[in-house]
Amino acid sequence: MLAARRIKMKLRPVTDADSAAVVELIDSCLREIGDRVFPEGEGQDLMNPEASYAGRGGAFVFMEDDTGITGTHAVLPTSENGTATFRRLYVRKDMRGHGVGKRLMQWAIDEAIAKGFERVVFWSDTRFAHAHEFFRRFGFVKGETRDMDDGAVPYSEFRFERAL
Repeated sequence: MLAARRIKMKLRPVTDADSAAVVELIDSCLREIGDRVFPEGEGQDLMNPEASYAGRGGAFVFMEDDTGITGTHAVLPTSENGTATFRRLYVRKDMRGHGVGKRLMQWAIDEAIAKGFERVVFWSDTRFAHAHEFFRRFGFVKGETRDMDDGAVPYSEFRFERAL
């Protein structure tokens, strides 16, 4: 039996210079479900990530290894006092099941707590069914559904929430 390859990954903030590589990763994940990134629409935050996240009191990071970006995640304040939202949790297909998503989610929870948030609310595309059980394992509760039309085709999202 071969020993599992130990993968050394590094977490770091996304800069504007990383925009193209981040878009490429997220676009590849969206194409798995028949969608894509729309830089002129819902993906505008990816064109200027520093202003879109750190500039608004949030944070946007990615994990990387010697092959490139393996995953992304972001935390942003909402208009609701004490509440953060999570955005842009994507893991490269070949890295799923290797702890990338777990490390990114734990980072996001820790970051939200460090920023003084008391609660997290976010929306997840219903087409990412494999992610919903993952969220539950972190204590998030699935709530209402909303319909969206900012992608290649109309879709729906589930609301997830948990106290910190």
